[in-house]
Amino acid sequence: KMSLFQTTDKYRSQCAFWNYLPDTMNGSWSSEGCELTYSNETHTSCRCNHLTHFAILMSSGSSIGIKDYNILTRITQLGIIISLICLAICIFTFWFFSEIQSTRTTIHKNLCCSLFLAELVFLVGINTNTNKLFCSIIAGLLHYFFLAAFAWMCIEGIHLYLIVVGVIYNKGFLHKNFYIFGYLSPAVVVGFSASLGYRYYGTTKVCWLSTENNFIWSFIGPACLIILVNLLAFGVIIYKVFRHTAGLKPEVSCCENIRSCARGALALLFLLGTTWIFGVLHVVHASVVTAYLFTVSNAFQGMFIFLFLCVLSRKIQEEYYRLFKNVPCCFGCLR
Repeated sequence: KMSLFQTTDKYRSQCAFWNYLPDTMNGSWSSEGCELTYSNETHTSCRCNHLTHFAILMSSGSSIGIKDYNILTRITQLGIIISLICLAICIFTFWFFSEIQSTRTTIHKNLCCSLFLAELVFLVGINTNTNKLFCSIIAGLLHYFFLAAFAWMCIEGIHLYLIVVGVIYNKGFLHKNFYIFGYLSPAVVVGFSASLGYRYYGTTKVCWLSTENNFIWSFIGPACLIILVNLLAFGVIIYKVFRHTAGLKPEVSCCENIRSCARGALALLFLLGTTWIFGVLHVVHASVVTAYLFTVSNAFQGMFIFLFLCVLSRKIQEEYYRLFKNVPCCFGCLR
């Protein structure tokens, strides 16, 4: 939605956007998806329903030109579609392959579900800003699901720490507490934020948290805290694992398993952490470079998670092999 200042009423007002051709930077004006909502002698208001890009979530101003805006939007569209497909495969893998079921796969399953729902809500609702109440609900859902993804990443770090320090725990009790922390703590943050500044959920541009009065930090703050906690946990894990392997080495298989889990957890921390660090940089100093970094890393996040957690996992490779080995069209590729 945008408002344009008019100095004359000599010409009839019309709403349009610059539509770039797919393979070039050439294009033409198009009114598709845009409508005139209000017009008088001095102002015209337009509303367009095109998908925006991820960088707009962390931007407080219009630091990006039309050309870059369109490129970023195309990247976001492509990335979200690929990520949703990859995350759906991850969820299927962690849910239905019985041989790999463990506390770790439970964590990965819930993390992927949170990210899948966040990106799906972004895809269908980020630009539904015509209704303030509905837009606020969309912003609240995005806030909740992105925080839930970070919460489950934090849970993975906690779980690894418990394994390394040798804490004996009841699996059912632990899972119950993980679910409470993974889904209730984001709800508490969102509820508290809404009680303090509900009007900042949803803006005139997109259905996300407003950057006014630093309200965006109700998401960035908890996310940065979780990243810090995980970094500290991984520091302890790495120290204990290497100190253990440098000594007597009585349980090599156990240490190898911990190393494997730690690599996966660090990959998740790198993916989620780096993505939103780029977002923070875009808040502090919005530029075309930070916009591209944040958009690309966020849009293709689901694809990277699929690569790290599924494609590069030997156990899951074996499960995929068993699944597809009896399919004629796939057998030749798997031999």
